[in-house]
Order: sequence, then C-alpha cells, then structure tokens
Amino acid sequence: MRRRAPLDGPEPEAAWDGARLGALLVVAAVLVVALTAVLTLSTPGTAYVWYENMISDLGDGECRVRGGRWICSPGHRVFNTGIALAGVLLLAAGACLWGRWGRVLAGGVVVMGAGLVATGVFPAGNRAGLHLAAVVLALVVPALGFLASGIRPGTPWLRRRRGARVVLASTALLFAAVSRLPGGVVPAGAGELVIVGAMLLALLLEAGCLLLREPRAQEVSR
Repeated sequence: MRRRAPLDGPEPEAAWDGARLGALLVVAAVLVVALTAVLTLSTPGTAYVWYENMISDLGDGECRVRGGRWICSPGHRVFNTGIALAGVLLLAAGACLWGRWGRVLAGGVVVMGAGLVATGVFPAGNRAGLHLAAVVLALVVPALGFLASGIRPGTPWLRRRRGARVVLASTALLFAAVSRLPGGVVPAGAGELVIVGAMLLALLLEAGCLLLREPRAQEVSR
C-alpha cells in the first residue's frame, strides 16, 4: 500500500488546516451577509425595491429621496454592523488562504474584507465618496483577483475551476461597467445584485471545494 500524491502537489498538514479554517471563515462571512440582509429587510418600515434600490441603501440612517430613490431602513445599524463583521471574517480568511489561493486571489479576499468593513463604517448617506471607494474595494478589486487567478493561476490549487472563476468574475466586472453607463441600460439595483451574487458564488465555490476535499491522510491507493 502506498500513499498517492495529491493532484496539487505536496501539502503540509498545518497548511491544510489553515486553508480549511480560511474556507470556513469565507462560508461564515457569506452567511453573515445573508442573515444581515434578511434581518434588515424584515424590519418594519424598510423601503427596498430590488431592481431600483442599491444594497447600500439598507445602511442609510435617514428616510429620504437620494439619487431618485426612496430610501428608508430602520434596521440600518444591524445592516452596517453585519457587513462590517463579514468584512472582518474575510480579512482573517484571506490571511489563512494565502498559501492555498496565492497572493492575487487571497489578497483580493483581504481587500474585499477591508472594503466591507469600510462600507459598514462609512454608510452611503453620510460619506458618499468614502462609501463609493469602499464598494470598489469590496466588489471590483476581488473580481479582478478572481479573473486574474482564472487566467493565470498562481498556485497548483487554482488550476482547477479556472473557467468558473473567469465567468463569474467577468460577469461581475461587466455589470460594474454597465452600471456606470448613462441611460440606465440595466436597473441599478438589479445590476448590483448580479455583481454581489457573482462574487458570493465565486467565494462559496472555492471555499466549498476546500471543505469537501478529502484530507491528505485519507488519500491512499491499494
């Protein structure tokens, strides 16, 4: 009986455990985002039209018309706190996944985490400029990281699922570009939902594969 080498090369047990922890943190961050959205949207008095309102509108502390949209989110503190917490989890996840996902993709996750923290700290209604910069960090930069990792994998692990990362990242970047075009080609709210959905799916795909893969210790051939 001999041990079969993993497809992606030698992998120290400590590094594998760190990668699994990072994957768990990614999943936890996505769950926090989902739970935060559900809690905020279920708060009585919340005004949100999925194809019109931006997700960040849920973090605005005032009821008013802004950018042609009616905004009112009594649960804005829950939203901002939850988004910032998800950002902290992604910051830690990126650090744990550095060896497995490489500096481009894991670095993109770290930047995404920092952007989410800044998004929660600087709501759109209070600091528009800082909030926009935070959103770019949270969505555009990690999308570029996923795209780059698909085109040119930086680690053996990233040689897998290259097509899925390229498609999801390209979708997010395409809708991010279209959202800046005049004339409302795609409703702003709907476009942002596509961007966020693509990025969360990309994160879950990579994290899920890490968690579902059998440990090295069980990889044997008879």
